Amino acid sequence: MKLLLRLLLIIFAAAVIILAIRTSKPANEENTVQKSWAGFKHYFIDNSGKVNRPDANDTVSEGQAYAMLRAVWLNDKETFDKCYTWTENNISRYKTKGDNLLAWQWKDGNVAGWQPASDADIDYALALIFADARWKNIDSSSIENYGDKAKKILDDILNLETYSTPSGRVYLSPWIYDGNIITESFAVNPSYYSPAHFRIFYNYTQDKRWLKLIDTTYYMLNSLSQNFAGQTGTGLIPDWCSVDMEDNFGILEGKDNRFGYEAIRIPFRIGLDYFWFKSKDAEKFLANFSGFLQQQFDKNGIIFCEYDYAGNALKKHDNPAFYSCYYYSLSAAKSRYASKALEKNRSRLKRDGDLWFYENNQDYYLNCLSWLAEGLETGIIEDISN
Repeated sequence: MKLLLRLLLIIFAAAVIILAIRTSKPANEENTVQKSWAGFKHYFIDNSGKVNRPDANDTVSEGQAYAMLRAVWLNDKETFDKCYTWTENNISRYKTKGDNLLAWQWKDGNVAGWQPASDADIDYALALIFADARWKNIDSSSIENYGDKAKKILDDILNLETYSTPSGRVYLSPWIYDGNIITESFAVNPSYYSPAHFRIFYNYTQDKRWLKLIDTTYYMLNSLSQNFAGQTGTGLIPDWCSVDMEDNFGILEGKDNRFGYEAIRIPFRIGLDYFWFKSKDAEKFLANFSGFLQQQFDKNGIIFCEYDYAGNALKKHDNPAFYSCYYYSLSAAKSRYASKALEKNRSRLKRDGDLWFYENNQDYYLNCLSWLAEGLETGIIEDISN
């Protein structure tokens, strides 16, 4: 009887251990997220809250927004408020242009490019919505309340950074178009579209134009993944394209039509729509996109960074930022290669004491994106708008 009781206790203890292993987050993953954030702050964010691009010696609105999203996900209010304060005091267009969007570039102590970039504006607004939910108010009377500012930004995005074709379809413009210029087509950057953002913005404002942008996102991605400029698609999306008045997509002169450093954000953004909202449209797109990724792993053992639309590698190199975004697609598709992409991403971590970074501590963009896989794996990247 004692032997049986002892055996049952051993089985019970083993079951508890197995359950704990399956449900807990490995300590090294949390450690990676925290230490890579410490590294990012050390190498790229100065004491004023300005996010620097060392290779270009400038600051862009995208970087401020990326840093603020990361800060609110990691519950780092001090860094968030510094970045928010610097952004509003230096690159907000409000005092000069009268709207609440952000000038895209700051260099040598001044605004160097007043045009806004809509990807930065949607990420900035989302960061403020999350901050409003997590912290409610900033500890400073000199900066506007998070939620109030977010609503103003969202209103300006819809009024200044969207356009409609005769079909009634609404598109997100990469920048503000001069209303006096007549054009037969508009510029499109597919990686600027984020249906997960748009769903949250709709819930926040009840403006149905956000729902139309969700519809446009999947219309655009499905069209571009099938054919583009007379070529049959492999599931890849070009960095840039144009759309005409009949909702047809074509090459945008002067911009890359390869799959590269712009389009890599697409699996991340669409991945959010799948993981946060269980979108069937997202699931379908990511399954198709992952098919190409799996073929590359089978063929080469790695996935490259830049391909032409037909799927031919343009430069045979890989990096952790791409694996980080690829992970969203492979994980959503429940691919056996998801763990391999995460392993490839983690293998590029460099350690400088408690200041961790990915591959190159001077590459701002790479370090903005490379942590995203770990953020998803740990559950830190989540919708905290409610």
